[in-house]
Amino acid sequence: MRWIPPFALLVATNACTSPPSAPATKPAPKVELPVVEAMPKEASGPKESLLLPPGDRPSIPEWNGATAWLNVDRPLRRDALRGHVVVVDFWTSCCINCLQTLPTLAAIERRFAKDPVLVVGVHSPKFDEEKNAARLRDTLRDLEIVHPVAVDANMTIWDAWGVRAWPTVAVIDAEGRLAWVGSGEPDPGELNGAVEEALAEGRAASVLAKAPIEGLRPDRGPAGVLRYPGKVLALQDGGLAIADTGHHRIVLTNAAGAVEAVFGAGEAGAKDGVAESATFQRPQGLTEVGSDLYVADTGNHLIRKIDRRTREVTTVAGTGVIGTEPLVPQEHTARTAPLRSPWDLLHYKGSIYVALAGSHQIAVFDPKMRTVRLYAGSGREAREDGPAPSAAFAQPSALATDEKSLFVLDSETSSVRAIDFATANVRTVIGVDLFVFGDVDGEAAKARLQHPIGMTYGQGALWVADSYNGKVKRVDPVKGTTRTVLTGLAEPAGITVSGKDLVIADTNKSRIVRRAITGSGEAAPVALTGLTPPRAP
Repeated sequence: MRWIPPFALLVATNACTSPPSAPATKPAPKVELPVVEAMPKEASGPKESLLLPPGDRPSIPEWNGATAWLNVDRPLRRDALRGHVVVVDFWTSCCINCLQTLPTLAAIERRFAKDPVLVVGVHSPKFDEEKNAARLRDTLRDLEIVHPVAVDANMTIWDAWGVRAWPTVAVIDAEGRLAWVGSGEPDPGELNGAVEEALAEGRAASVLAKAPIEGLRPDRGPAGVLRYPGKVLALQDGGLAIADTGHHRIVLTNAAGAVEAVFGAGEAGAKDGVAESATFQRPQGLTEVGSDLYVADTGNHLIRKIDRRTREVTTVAGTGVIGTEPLVPQEHTARTAPLRSPWDLLHYKGSIYVALAGSHQIAVFDPKMRTVRLYAGSGREAREDGPAPSAAFAQPSALATDEKSLFVLDSETSSVRAIDFATANVRTVIGVDLFVFGDVDGEAAKARLQHPIGMTYGQGALWVADSYNGKVKRVDPVKGTTRTVLTGLAEPAGITVSGKDLVIADTNKSRIVRRAITGSGEAAPVALTGLTPPRAP
């Protein structure tokens, strides 16, 4: 590796861009974060260090400005971290690139569990709701993040470090100096190598800590029959299919709400087989094709099929490894398609449309031919209308159709998009841009959402789970006129129309609720008779 001046962060491809202007904060000392550039693979000679030369490493600033600390019973201080190699992750919970970085950080924690290595998250929010420490605590429980996290609600730490993109990952050596940094999703091998080098340096200098950091208190949250459910789907027989995302399983009910089947052993994995032994990893979107149920196995970057007659789970698309680039416009054999975080599925006229949140694209899976092809999206994160191949989306997280258009919910631009099936042209129903959001009803030009994740179509309207506003909103699919129909929810992530009812995954309350579309007042919890939590592994 070599370090290139000026010392300002280069925003990598697999990163979420920062706001055009950060919120006003008190002046803070800045650490200029250097840029790392990989040496050519064919370079000869001795292996060059991944780390900045010791004499060029700036000392990190104090951890001032956090409005709260989670998973630890006291604020972390610079001197208390001396002797530890610290991996710092600047992230925000809405950002798909940040979510796709978490497995790499978890692998670091497992690999170096017996060494003085500590991962510290700095949560610097994009959306207003992300400033809420109580809401972030739910997020950490849901994502099974156990390392300390600073709630950087005012982006004070972000400013002090001079960060410019989510995620940004840095390695701090055992003497409290910045040794490595990169923006975007880090290469796991490179990050592991940087940590190993920093440990070796600390060991050689006899400065590694002999005891762990005091006060670490991982908060795994309460147990329940559901754990942060994501998508929910009304089935043709009147029952429901529920992505019990936090339990890594799929739950099927009958029309009365009694549980008929559970697919998934309740632990993360990608194992095919019978219902009880198969495994998923943070499943989300669901769609029905005859007696088969297809699942967006988001954490595994796969599409899985549940055969309800044989109770078998099989993998039908994806490699099981996250794709490193956007999907290119060619037909792929389904099991070789490099998918990035498939988040929702929709069956229409023999094709299954796939919302690829991680590459900001829409793909089409053919369940008969077992092929995957690009349908829409250049891969650039933005809100750009026009012909489907060149249009841009921003973390598409839900799909719906009125049989004329494919509607796409763009979470990062807080917008509803539409792709005309006849012309393959993309238009915006409501929404503006990456940093324009709110909670406003009314005509399309004024309507605002805040990081919506769930959407369905029924009775002539789009029903949107406006996640960060804790509401359900009705959106006219042609005019874009928007009005709130249900409040009091906790980050709802899934919604479906079942007969005359709306059924919603009230995610942060770990429950499914139901209310008549034409009704008023609160929604009633669905009992889910017969469901129990997974057995502990």
